[in-house]
Amino acid sequence: MFEGLKRIVAAIVAFFTALFGGGGKLPYVPISNATQTIVMHINPINGIRQFEGACCDGEYVYINMINPSKDSKQGSVIVKIDPSGDSWKSVLVSKEMTQLNHANDMTYDPRIDLLMVSNNAPNYTLVSAVYRDTLEYKAGMTIEHPLYSLCYYGTPEKGRYLAGISGTYTIGSYDGKFDTIETFEGVNSGYTRQSLATDNEYLYFLFSGPNCVYKYTIDGQYIGRSMLPDPEKADFEFEAEGIFFYNDKMYVTYNIPGAGNGGIICRVDKISFVK
Repeated sequence: MFEGLKRIVAAIVAFFTALFGGGGKLPYVPISNATQTIVMHINPINGIRQFEGACCDGEYVYINMINPSKDSKQGSVIVKIDPSGDSWKSVLVSKEMTQLNHANDMTYDPRIDLLMVSNNAPNYTLVSAVYRDTLEYKAGMTIEHPLYSLCYYGTPEKGRYLAGISGTYTIGSYDGKFDTIETFEGVNSGYTRQSLATDNEYLYFLFSGPNCVYKYTIDGQYIGRSMLPDPEKADFEFEAEGIFFYNDKMYVTYNIPGAGNGGIICRVDKISFVK
């Protein structure tokens, strides 16, 4: 009888561990509390097919696409998109670049009128600058922390960078030269770290496996999270890659599994965050 009781207790513990997680992680919530609409599909460009970083300068949207490989010479292109009107359309595609590496995330800095790319693998401490008008590579700079995500917060005259530090869930705050202002400890979700965006009021971290968004205050206080539904019914799982804001609306980009499938951009029509 005692052994039977122990098995029952163990089963209950196992159930709640599976439901709420362990090791200090937040519970996995499989139910989505967001809705979204596909606004654009982008096919592979000369074999370059995998979505990575994304951002918006207030007028145009920029998507980084790479040809995934295990070396530092993986090719990448930036697609410049006009989101105005009834349909989104590509207006410029950069030449293939190898300087951006994995191009994991991207932001626009209005102070210097440049796109700033967080290279990530294999050059984790490298940030690259790209001209937004011509999409030509300008220069790279080595910084203190390895970064996987990057966004600009502030006004066109005064602001700072906020970023996710690779290999951690720590949030970094940096000045225009990427000197560290301060860091904040984020929540260990256990999910794959992808991208970061701000609406100039809050921070939004995008994760995949499962796809979800974590919301923070600018000073690193955790508010809550929202699980994202698949953009459409399919026999595969879309992989969330980039997040940005346009006209006060949140947008998320996804990879479509398969060498010839490219990716999609979705408008998040409704989202709510829970702890």
